[in-house]
Amino acid sequence: MSEILSQDEIDALLSGGMLQKSEQNTVSDEEIELVKEMAQMGMNVFANYMINSLGQNTVVGLKDAKPLSQSDTLQPKDYFIVEVVLDNAVSGKKLFLFKPSDVISINDMSIGGSGISEEKEISELHASVMMAHMNEVMPLIIKTISGQIKAEVEVKSVKQFPNDSASLENYLNESKAVRIDYSIQIGDAINSEVIELVPLNMVTGIKNLLLSNGANLAAAENAAVVLTSNSAENKAAPKPISSKQAVPEKQPVAIRPVEFPVFGNGAAIEPTNESIEFIMDVPLQVSVELGRCKKSIKDILDLNIGTIIELNKLAEDYVDIFVNNKLIGRGEVVVVDENFGIRIMELYTTGNNKITGKV
Repeated sequence: MSEILSQDEIDALLSGGMLQKSEQNTVSDEEIELVKEMAQMGMNVFANYMINSLGQNTVVGLKDAKPLSQSDTLQPKDYFIVEVVLDNAVSGKKLFLFKPSDVISINDMSIGGSGISEEKEISELHASVMMAHMNEVMPLIIKTISGQIKAEVEVKSVKQFPNDSASLENYLNESKAVRIDYSIQIGDAINSEVIELVPLNMVTGIKNLLLSNGANLAAAENAAVVLTSNSAENKAAPKPISSKQAVPEKQPVAIRPVEFPVFGNGAAIEPTNESIEFIMDVPLQVSVELGRCKKSIKDILDLNIGTIIELNKLAEDYVDIFVNNKLIGRGEVVVVDENFGIRIMELYTTGNNKITGKV
């Protein structure tokens, strides 16, 4: 080996920098296209999961994929970071960086809200809900990718990554990474971005598996995958991710009017007392309602032992009598020995609830 330094090496030494390989040459164009393909497939699954879990229209778009360079200034404190460790045919650790406001919105949607929240700081509840979603969706994503590369890959762990600079710097020092940027829209509350960091050795491992297994993936298109919960809102179907996933053409279906058989005018069967006797021993539920009222959630939470709830009826009003939840009359409360009883004061017809009798 020649001991003569090149001009680039001399310049690096003079500037106090470390001798490193050019980062642009560490990832080939073919590997970048592979990263985009895998990312698009994964976000397709992610969007579909969010639709089913949150009930919100979801749009995920692949913006860019490139080697992470020193010019990329990622501030860990600005993100909620999730660490996903893979094992088996492909091993490694990749990171997902979410904006805290998006995590708070997803938490609100998970409990039926709109996702619009005034909270600014991520609480333990927000973090646990987000991690629950990630623990459910990541195995689905990896299963889809495993099917494409024809190799068994499993999710070893999914956990929250420390959002401090030292931890992120240690992660990046272990292996060069590829940065993937996504645009994400969920409902009306989230219109944001997500960052994924994938180690280069993981990308290389997937590429080698594809070559050895003879799998043929089409290059991914850099376009958004649109998934909505209401098919009527879909203006265009998403483009297939690969030729294997292309939706087959629909076959023509014969449509004809339904035909019902014609029944003759048979003799009507006259009702008899026996038909009524047949159901005389069927039990019915009789209940009595003293009154009702409406309370706010705050009032319900303030209830305690000894609290008095005021109902919508006066003390001298009759109580309602129901049979199988149908109002049949009203009466007054009496005491029979040691039990409560009801003296019926009004009875209603089965037609229009008019009073038929009154004591």
